[in-house]
Amino acid sequence: MSDRDETLKQFNKDLTEEEQEILSNLMCVEYLTPKLITDDLLKQTLSSKDYKLYSQANHIKELRELRDQFQKEANNLMILYTFNTSKLDGFL
Repeated sequence: MSDRDETLKQFNKDLTEEEQEILSNLMCVEYLTPKLITDDLLKQTLSSKDYKLYSQANHIKELRELRDQFQKEANNLMILYTFNTSKLDGFL
């Protein structure tokens, strides 16, 4: 995946479905992280009473769990991808 054109912002070869899935999971993680940081900062600036009245604490919890789920799935896919694409002939 390092074979890419930064000017055109594209990969120079087609990605496999597995690579696309890993990339899409990591894109979701990157999309959700700033939303959590912003909500966490908002939570710190308001009193707990204000926060409970005006925010959705469960929404933050759900976003965090969703982000963590995408990260865990990406990690598992990367492990499988590495295992499947590694040349282990010399080690066996």
